[in-house]
Order: sequence, then C-alpha cells, then structure tokens
Amino acid sequence: GGLASLIETLARACKAIAWEVDQAPLRLASGISRGQNASGDEQKELDVVANDIILRAVATEPACATAASEEEDEAVEFVHRGGGGPQQRGQNQYALVFDPLDGSRNIECNIPTGTIFGIYPQTERASGVLRAGSELAAAGYVLYSSSCLLVLTVGDGTHGFTLDRTTGDFVLTHPSMRIPDRGQIYSVNDARYFDWPEGLRRYIDCIRKGEGQHPKQYSARYVCSLVADVHRTLLYGGVAMNPRSHLRLLYEGNPMAFIVEEAGGKGVDGLRNLRTIAPEKLHQKVPVFVGSTQDIDELMSYKDVQQVSSKVYNV
Repeated sequence: GGLASLIETLARACKAIAWEVDQAPLRLASGISRGQNASGDEQKELDVVANDIILRAVATEPACATAASEEEDEAVEFVHRGGGGPQQRGQNQYALVFDPLDGSRNIECNIPTGTIFGIYPQTERASGVLRAGSELAAAGYVLYSSSCLLVLTVGDGTHGFTLDRTTGDFVLTHPSMRIPDRGQIYSVNDARYFDWPEGLRRYIDCIRKGEGQHPKQYSARYVCSLVADVHRTLLYGGVAMNPRSHLRLLYEGNPMAFIVEEAGGKGVDGLRNLRTIAPEKLHQKVPVFVGSTQDIDELMSYKDVQQVSSKVYNV
C-alpha cells in the first residue's frame, strides 16, 4: 500500500545519504557552514545535501502529499497525477516530517549521525503535519555509523534493519526490539548542570551516587547526536534527554517517542507524554526525555526537570 511504498522510498533515500556521509571526509566542503536553517541552527553542507535527497525522492512518490523538513521554512505540498488527472488528497496518501541529518555538527570528527522521520495519514478529517504525535502512522530513524541501521515502527512493535552493502538491501536484524525496563546509563550534556532546575540536579546526583531507586551507580554516555544517544538507550536502557526546549517536537520528539514507546519505553517533555502535545508551529521546540519506563517514571517523580531558561550556548 501507500505507507509501505513511502517507507521504501525513504529507505532508498537514506541509502543515498549514507553514501554521502561515507564520502564526506573526501569532500572538503562537506562540513562547511551554510548559515542557519529554519530552526535557527547552524546548517552544514551535508544538511542541505541530505534534505535535497529526501525531498527529490518523495516528490515523485504518489503516497506523499506533504513533506515538512527541519531545514525548510514551510511544508512542501505535492500534486501527483494519475491517469485521469491529479490524485485527490486522502486517497492512500501521507504527510512526512523529517530531520534529514541529525547530529551534523559531528560530521568532521566522524561521529555517528542519522535521519529521523515520522509519517501521518491524510484523511478527510485530518491532514497536514501540525498534529499530535499520537496520530503518527509510522516513525523511524536511520543511524549512519560503523553500519547503517534503519529502526522503524508502524505501530506494531519496533524493528531494526541493517543495510547489507553488498546487495543494497535493508535486512531484518533486530526484530521486536524491547528496551529494558530500567537501565544504568543516562545521556545528557551535564556541562549545563549549573543551569538546570533543582529537581533535575537532584535526580542526576542521586543516580550518579547509586542513591536512586536503582541501587547501582549510573554511568554517563553522551554523543550529542540524538539518533546515536536514543539508539544506545533503546538497546541498553536508561534515559536520553535534552532538558531545555531545543529539540523539534515534529521532527525529533514525536518520532523518537513513538519508536521508544513501541519498544516498551516512554517519551515525555518532563511534564506530559510528548505525543499528546498539539503542535502550534512547524519548528516548535520542546524538552525531550526518552528511555526505560522505570527510569522515566523516576525522573518525573522529581517534577522540576525542565530547563526553562532562555540562555543561549555558543559552541
């Protein structure tokens, strides 16, 4: 059907992005800044390349009616023509939201990057992309690392597919992924510790010392690439977070929450489930906490965990 066709189109596009990422060290311009994107973040050359690859791919995919990207100011609408004229909206069509190259600031140092996407069904009653994450039909991410891995949910569990570079196929290697109920790793930029609210500082202090609900001391692991940090959390458990309103709800928060929830975990903004939030604008930013159920519940028990200051960090 249309959903499967759109996912296959995205998978092909991500294989092309994987090649571009692989070749980046040979292309001196790959890490050059191109200014700022629609979210106000520094835009790298490969951000633009990855964005163009995906938009070109879905522009000819009949199942894709609309696409909204972190790198674009506005959503892009497509009109697909069939034998009898333009295809009408709602006829097995979907809206796509995506972050074409998450973690692009890590390109020059060869640290993992990724692509994140979410897919909404288009119906007569609901169309477009400004919708709660609870309406997602599918979500996934592609991790570009020592291997290329597609992690996908269509609402029936979370499954991982590894790219076989000899055949060009994504092969099912991680069926029915389940995040542990509790982990022993937290992932956050704790150089910002002194800017955090009291509740978050107390939570981190307790799990570092082994004085939380889990008797063992937690370890810190932080890549500053959301795909990499969430993927490790999905496999090993624990919690990955950005406590300030920095990550995009549509392109990052909702898809990651859906993926983790379908694997048995949780995704919240520190106050509520991420996928219950009705977005007000395309590039709306929110705090994001995803991970093991018990870890998220313990974190939320400290209540004051959102960093609400508007402080800007220059890195």
